[in-house]
Amino acid sequence: LHRPLRELIITQFNSHESNSYSLFAFLIPNNPPTKSVFPMSNDSNYDISLNIRLLPEEERNGAWHMQNAVSSLGSHVLAFEAAVSLFHHCRAMKTEDYKAERILHEWPFIAARDGAMTLWHFGKTMDIIRASFRDLPTLREKVDHSKLKAARKQFHSDSPASEQMRHAVAHSAELSANLERFEANSFSGEFSDGCVHIEGEGVMLSNHLSNDNYTTTIDGNIVSYEGSGESVKLLNASKDMFWE
Repeated sequence: LHRPLRELIITQFNSHESNSYSLFAFLIPNNPPTKSVFPMSNDSNYDISLNIRLLPEEERNGAWHMQNAVSSLGSHVLAFEAAVSLFHHCRAMKTEDYKAERILHEWPFIAARDGAMTLWHFGKTMDIIRASFRDLPTLREKVDHSKLKAARKQFHSDSPASEQMRHAVAHSAELSANLERFEANSFSGEFSDGCVHIEGEGVMLSNHLSNDNYTTTIDGNIVSYEGSGESVKLLNASKDMFWE
């Protein structure tokens, strides 16, 4: 009874026995992809269209919302790729003007923080889609939910600190707002990333870049993610697994 989510979404069925169409219409790709720093698969960004009129009326609003969420997974992958590409592009830029150099120095951090937020948005969107099936019984029975769960698990394995990273970026000023908060969030122990070596107690490593890694501190832990082409590929693979 179960079929892959991607198959349900992209397959349009015209029965020989009738002229009726399946619930799901074809995916219509956006503008042809342009070459990027870290090329993804050609089908990474799609607008998804459901024939919502074939659903029971009480499920149509929820199905519309779910359709948008599924579409946004591809958008989040593209946004993450853009952040990683911008990160590397800015790090390669040079200037001899002192003031411009100070501003230019901050640009990779902006891209890195956006990448961290996008990873969290991607995982949260997966959760939203899975939860939406509770109110969509017609669609719920057609989906293999174990595959959706496996895709979410894979994403968490590839980006285990995405939630902590998001909170650290979104609430950076609050992490050390007073001595109590500083002590709760600072790191104690030993850490080395090839650029920074830490041994001791009460260290706050905030908004730190080392090679391709963006690193910060929260809840007593040092958390990081890699802003690389490999990270883009892994995120795209999680999206494809979720759709398939």
